[in-house]
Amino acid sequence: MPPRMMAPRIGTGEVDPEDENDEDEKQGLFIPLLTFFGFVFVFIPITVMIMGIVFGFILAEVEGWSVKDGFYYIISMLCGLPTPLTEVDPDTDEGKIVDIVVALWALALAGTIIGVVGGLSVINRLVDAAESFGQRFKRAARKALTGSDEEAPASADQTEEEKKVSTTLNILTFMVFIFVVIPIVIIVVALLFGFILAEVEGWSIKDGFYYIISMLCGLPNPLTDVTPENDEGKIVDIVIALWALSLAGTIIGIVGGMSVINSLVDSAEALGERFGKKKSE
Repeated sequence: MPPRMMAPRIGTGEVDPEDENDEDEKQGLFIPLLTFFGFVFVFIPITVMIMGIVFGFILAEVEGWSVKDGFYYIISMLCGLPTPLTEVDPDTDEGKIVDIVVALWALALAGTIIGVVGGLSVINRLVDAAESFGQRFKRAARKALTGSDEEAPASADQTEEEKKVSTTLNILTFMVFIFVVIPIVIIVVALLFGFILAEVEGWSIKDGFYYIISMLCGLPNPLTDVTPENDEGKIVDIVIALWALSLAGTIIGIVGGMSVINSLVDSAEALGERFGKKKSE
């Protein structure tokens, strides 16, 4: 393969370092994004579907159900659906034992999905984007509070007032992300998938939105009484539930990587050390 040619600077014949950095950054982002989407939209749904088929078949054989009822029962549990996709329940002791084991595995599966998605390298890129947004927000807020968008350099001469302003802005940025950005993202996702499910099931868009938002937020009592009736709607419901777990992992990964969280962790550990020293004295 011939070596990649870099764009020369006009009039000099030299490679522009900024162009090289931009191209390298784009290439460096492609693989993490491909891994993220492949894991979230292909690997997770296929893995969970296979588990649903295998254990659904076992439970159906034990309980004398149809394979479809067994699959829908197990997949509802694995996906944590607010309302099961079938009305059957285990009656025999053997079926209840299988039910318990699969329920425990469902907890482990949910934790694994959230942990793996939250640890993917693309999450670090999203954290950087969130931090960049936070810095722009902080500069705007600082200018409104102090009349200047430049932060004073950290030094012994830095005033207590400046430290308070900096701490306040860090907390404010975090609160905006938690109480504004994340809810907006979840509502937009619920509108999109709620519309898709409503079209498949023939519901109103409002019922579709309430059903999906109940799932995304993990509400114990859904905000609507509708449930998917046809097989197409049930499959859409399952896939969206799995994507909801991935969304949770993404949010946890981003929030956990924000600098304000690191500051809170450092403060908590420092407080614990001071408490331990006082107790030892």
